[in-house]
Amino acid sequence: IPVICAPFIGRRLGVENVGIHSFLNSIVAFFTLFASLGTSSYGMREIARTRDDKHKRSIIFWEIEIVSVITSLVTLSAWFVMLFFTDKYTALFLVLSINIISVAVDINWFFNGLEEFLNVTIINFIVRIFSVVSLYIFVRDKSDLFIYFIIMSLTELICNGMLFVSAYKFLEHVKISELSIKRHFKEMFIYFVPSIATSMYAVLDKTFLGLFNENKTENGYYEQAE
Repeated sequence: IPVICAPFIGRRLGVENVGIHSFLNSIVAFFTLFASLGTSSYGMREIARTRDDKHKRSIIFWEIEIVSVITSLVTLSAWFVMLFFTDKYTALFLVLSINIISVAVDINWFFNGLEEFLNVTIINFIVRIFSVVSLYIFVRDKSDLFIYFIIMSLTELICNGMLFVSAYKFLEHVKISELSIKRHFKEMFIYFVPSIATSMYAVLDKTFLGLFNENKTENGYYEQAE
């Protein structure tokens, strides 16, 4: 998909708009990192441990999912506080709020723990295809940057949302009294620390490049080259 879309988006949006998306996306990436709080690796491990017991894995699923919702809400609050002091790209930052909401319903870790990769593959394939079609239809020139942000953010939300809906057949009803979320915070934080190190080289470069240059053209060239 990047091979198909990169030259197309570069021509229609222009290098500076591509750079704006790269820069703003790198900022929201840090917020989504805090929102997920190591859920991906930790959740996959815990589900793998209990995948043969439907009741236990249902308890684990809802406990970790509740933690994910809590951390996402806290992060979203911090995001809106940041927006209050932002006087540039405000509308685009608002659209990127969807990325943080997506974290709350991101349960890829659940399917990975079960080794149920077919659902993830099919849903991602279908949604990505619709995403590409939408880009070709709705993104026509530089004035469509806002639409581009919406399509890219909604793609993640829809992917995660569809996975969430399809998870019901792997779960069963559990009582609220059976849930205990406190025990997960410490372990999740341990898994969170290495993910920070990963983001330092994968994302921070684009953030610094955008901060050091008023014009986001440099970010555009860097994004496409990468």
